[in-house]
Amino acid sequence: MSSEQVQTSRTRLMQLITEELTRSIKSEDDVGGMKLIGLNIQSIPPEAVELIRESVERLSLQNNNISNLPQYFNRLSKLRYLDIHDNQFSTFPDILTTMSELEILDISFNNLRSLPNDLGHLKNLKVLSLKNNNFEILPTSILSIKNLKIL
Repeated sequence: MSSEQVQTSRTRLMQLITEELTRSIKSEDDVGGMKLIGLNIQSIPPEAVELIRESVERLSLQNNNISNLPQYFNRLSKLRYLDIHDNQFSTFPDILTTMSELEILDISFNNLRSLPNDLGHLKNLKVLSLKNNNFEILPTSILSIKNLKIL
């Protein structure tokens, strides 16, 4: 992909995020929610995280082509719900284990083979959807997530 195509896709992503933020603000039913579904997103640029970090509590990035999350993703400190199912993850994004406010995480329909041992740091996690991955074993630290109701 040329640098011009990358810049165009970044510009387009920022435009979509701005439109979705505007829609979310106008919708009384979905304040704090953002849906960026099936947009062929491959990465999340820092300016996108900065734009949504103070307002987004629920983020759906399902059905894209994301294979990793950047270290600055944890700036989304208000994020409680993250749907990243049906992407291209082959390893669990370690940055997620630092996002202590997460309550719901859907990372199903990816290519995960294992989970990190520090998954237990997600003390507020209530729902963890892992279906349709390639797990060989789950870490015992998952048992230390006391609020986990649905696995």
